[in-house]
Amino acid sequence: MFLDCSPFVLGPAISEFKRCPKCGEYKSHDQFTKQKGLPGGLRSHCKACRAKDSHRYHAANLDKDRERHQRWVAENPNKGREYTSRWRAKNLEKVREYAAQYRVENHDKIREYGIRYRAENPDKIQERRRRYVTKHPNGPRESNRRYRAENMEKVRESNRQYRVDNRAELQERRRQRYAENPWIREYGRRWRAQNIVKERERRRRYATENPEAIRASSHRRLARKRGLPNTFTASDIAFAFEAFNHCCAVCERQLNGLFHSDHLDHWMPLVSPDCPGTVPHNMVPLCSDCNLSKGGKHPAEWLIGKFGKRKGRAILRKIEAFLDSRKPDAA
Repeated sequence: MFLDCSPFVLGPAISEFKRCPKCGEYKSHDQFTKQKGLPGGLRSHCKACRAKDSHRYHAANLDKDRERHQRWVAENPNKGREYTSRWRAKNLEKVREYAAQYRVENHDKIREYGIRYRAENPDKIQERRRRYVTKHPNGPRESNRRYRAENMEKVRESNRQYRVDNRAELQERRRQRYAENPWIREYGRRWRAQNIVKERERRRRYATENPEAIRASSHRRLARKRGLPNTFTASDIAFAFEAFNHCCAVCERQLNGLFHSDHLDHWMPLVSPDCPGTVPHNMVPLCSDCNLSKGGKHPAEWLIGKFGKRKGRAILRKIEAFLDSRKPDAA
């Protein structure tokens, strides 16, 4: 901006403007920082030029400037907090916009920090939650209720995944709870005795909706009779069927066909002393013909007797490769 500042043009209004020697422009007094002791009570350079100089200096002396700032904050903690609080109160929209952008750009970083902080400060987290619940008794309940209502499928899937990932821990917790509260079992027995029809209907409905869970439970019960491990779950059943494309692991016929229903077989039979139990690395899907034919025979002997040495050993290698991949220590 150029102004003709001759006294004949501006007259007395010239005192309302000041020339910045840095950019050479004439600007109004509110464009200069106040400074007592200087002529006119204003700094010589305008705010825009001082801001540019400050940015250049900060970029060239980043570590030095940061150290100076940290030292000032340490020496003036209250003054720094008051200044920050005042600035945030005056620039609330700017603060919110910056925070939202930062969360989007640093989602993983914030999540990792939160996990680390909660692990290192469990007492602080519990105390903060306790204070919040005391202050807002209905707040968390209403918020949780609203979230569950709006995200029902997401909550169900999260709970289902948690039960799969923490099955052993949940079983142990349930056993401990039943041991400490024997009235729970007694109450259950009493209710079932008083509601026989309802209980039968509930079991029938559960068996219809969860055939794989019922099948896994049956296999685990057989393993428990012999005192063997029984960690085979419904998700393991689904994985086994998927691995063999819903075909018999031996003869490769499609399961659930007109004449061939699907069975789950203990590859090393329960009658064998080498049987590891009802575990993922001992269970394979077979058709009804192959399963009934195998019975309690050793798998290698049965395969060679049924298909001959060459084909029987090839099938054995294929199934053993799958079972080895399901072992807990498999890479």
